[in-house]
Amino acid sequence: MGRWRGSLLSSYLEAVSETLSSLLTAGRWPLHPSISLIGLVALTVSTAYTNPLPLTARSMLPLTLSLIAAGLSNRLRSLLKMMAVASLFLAVISLPLIFSTPGRSISVLELGSIRLTATAEGFSTASRFFMRCLNTISISLGWICLVRIDSLIEGLRLIDPSETVPLLLFLSTRYIPLSIREAVRIIAARESRILRRDRRIEWRILSTSIGELLLRSLDRAGRVSLSMRARALSGRLPGPIRGGAPGLSLRDLAALSSIALYILIYSFRWFG
Repeated sequence: MGRWRGSLLSSYLEAVSETLSSLLTAGRWPLHPSISLIGLVALTVSTAYTNPLPLTARSMLPLTLSLIAAGLSNRLRSLLKMMAVASLFLAVISLPLIFSTPGRSISVLELGSIRLTATAEGFSTASRFFMRCLNTISISLGWICLVRIDSLIEGLRLIDPSETVPLLLFLSTRYIPLSIREAVRIIAARESRILRRDRRIEWRILSTSIGELLLRSLDRAGRVSLSMRARALSGRLPGPIRGGAPGLSLRDLAALSSIALYILIYSFRWFG
């Protein structure tokens, strides 16, 4: 049975669901759970707190490494889609900084009675914010593509013996794509009852679908949780590693060395 192709919104939600599912099932380089978690935190924090300006080859290092990691995991297309969506949202968020930051005026935009002044300092601040966030998002997604999300969840189990946070993350990674597909089906069912196409009617359908989606999500989440627990003889949600994690391997030590080298080159500006 072919997939239903409806409005642009439905196609977008369907593409988001497929991309998330692809990223969550990636991972060809399994590492020790603690190394996976430490690596994600170290890469994210070091990238987020490093100024990427002025733009040089070093500024593109996080993007380059994330593309390489996604390519090794055969998830390059999914990563590019997520980065494109992130770039769009970051551009919208950083645009006001160009006009709200005081400094030397470089351009004036007049919209009726509104006068917006673009400044050089504002453009620099917006560029720095955009590149810093994009680099952080890309290096995080690249690492997740490389080590697999289940390994990160196991790392959280090592620091949260109650397993509250790992359990919530485990269910979220399984349920978010299902919830998006449920939203597509709801919108498709309502759009099929429209006799004529109208943008205002489509937006009204979207607004009225949110309430029904929330109600279905609560019921669906409960059933998904029960079905996952039913597959475990102990009644606990199974994970990829139980009963103690194995010791560190040469691959783990190589990963730690690579992360340390990345921090030295990108954050501390070593080697030129």
